[in-house]
Amino acid sequence: MSENMTNKDEERREIEEFFGCECEIIEKEFSKEEMTKFYLQEREKASGKYIPVIVVIEDKLAEIVEANFDNCGGRDEHVKKYVNIDCEDVEEFVKKSQKETIERTEKFFGELIYGEYEEHDSENYLFDAKFLKMSGDMIVVMHVPVDKPWLVFAYLPFGGWNNCPMTEEMIKFSKHWNDIYGAWPALIDGSTVQFYVEKPVVDADSAMKLEMEHFAFDPDIVTEYAASINSAAGTLTNSKVWTFWWD
Repeated sequence: MSENMTNKDEERREIEEFFGCECEIIEKEFSKEEMTKFYLQEREKASGKYIPVIVVIEDKLAEIVEANFDNCGGRDEHVKKYVNIDCEDVEEFVKKSQKETIERTEKFFGELIYGEYEEHDSENYLFDAKFLKMSGDMIVVMHVPVDKPWLVFAYLPFGGWNNCPMTEEMIKFSKHWNDIYGAWPALIDGSTVQFYVEKPVVDADSAMKLEMEHFAFDPDIVTEYAASINSAAGTLTNSKVWTFWWD
């Protein structure tokens, strides 16, 4: 076995120990189409034994995850707390979060925050390997030992900084979207999460309604990038991939 292979195997074991999940290193320079195909194949291969998530290993992600673990008294305590979280109130939770975010934002932007609906090209592919390696040295597919997609954040708690949601919010929004749209957390790095969506919205009204929820989850997409809620909604029609990003 070469020294390079030995080193990578050691790194993989360190990653598994840190997150508490088995993983495989993604060596290939996948295009966005290939990365998406690979992810879907991993889902099929998992057969309910675990939930696969593509993760970019980088210092920022490790620091955030470690801080969230420490705030709960360690990784195992964090996992125990959030895999057993009560999700009976997700509908009310999402509505309350949406209301609070809109009220807070309107104080600064007024009615301008809504803007005009403008349809954009749909997004159907995960990020490619070349793009992902700009933020991290290694890409892995994590085999998260849970049976529900929204619970992956018990092991991958990368929120709680700036406007990035806390673990409870991540889990409850994810369950809500999985119930309605078949959305699965598919790819995570230190500032981004991409969901793969089985039942995307197909019309403007549905897209604008959904974007109000997205805005509650990630205000930065609108305030830092898209300029208005309805403009951001134009990216959701027929899109099988949702991308959230925090600054």
